Amino acid sequence: MQYYDFQPDLKKGMPILSETHLILQEGVDPQMVQDTLLDLFPGAFSMLGTKLRLILVTVMVYNDIAYWDLIFEYPKDYDRLGILNTVFDNALELDDSFDHNQYGGLGIHKISFKVG
Repeated sequence: MQYYDFQPDLKKGMPILSETHLILQEGVDPQMVQDTLLDLFPGAFSMLGTKLRLILVTVMVYNDIAYWDLIFEYPKDYDRLGILNTVFDNALELDDSFDHNQYGGLGIHKISFKVG
């Protein structure tokens, strides 16, 4: 597995990515992962002031299928659904199957999908 972080200027422009770590299987192109993630999010202006953070992205390739996990963190009393619904809707265009979980009052939300 390889570990990556987003470029500082991208983190500054999109605070939702400020704490994100990418964990990618060998051979997965981090630039392609970054571009795909940016396509999933709404425009930067619609995320101004968000307290939602993407904290972990994992991508693993098995039998020519890429398996993605996106794990978000947010304050328990924060309404994060607008952005997460956009990510969910945009990810539907990419996937063969989908898993969308919220972990109780912990302020953790996981979106998993596969592309292949």
